[in-house]
Amino acid sequence: MQVQLSPFDYLAAIRLGIKPRPVLAAIGSILALVGLFGLFLIVRSVLQMRASWNEVIGIFALGFFPVWYWVYLPWWVNRLFRQQRSLHEPYSIDLERDGLRFQTSNGEALLPWNHVHRWRESKSVFSLYQSDTMFHIIPKRSFAPPFTETAFRDALLQNVGPANKAVKPVKP
Repeated sequence: MQVQLSPFDYLAAIRLGIKPRPVLAAIGSILALVGLFGLFLIVRSVLQMRASWNEVIGIFALGFFPVWYWVYLPWWVNRLFRQQRSLHEPYSIDLERDGLRFQTSNGEALLPWNHVHRWRESKSVFSLYQSDTMFHIIPKRSFAPPFTETAFRDALLQNVGPANKAVKPVKP
């Protein structure tokens, strides 16, 4: 399988890595709803000219996460992608009995199955983690027969175990 990463793949993998467990996601959703209600009350106070300085600060505080997630994070990840030249180079992946063989123009390496700490899957990428901060990105658009997405997922399930519970694997 031939792989060529893009900044979008890198961003998808980073976002996949920070995706919370389902329980934390539910708590976060409830907090987001409470925050939206608070934002509504603050905006109403501002429009009625009754707002104090704490309410204005509240608007900025409530806007921090959306701005961080949809503006700053993509900018930062794009910057990292541009800096790391090795991410721009195409590489190939071969599925072997002992693990995954990665080949680039600079060399090759075998990632043994027992070195995969965990893995996650999104709609667009697989992320294979060697540690909490080191991972390999495999875009789903790169899969082509005979190395299919389903065969890859089955190999991961058989050799590594189920995906991290934070993200359920997509069923074929």
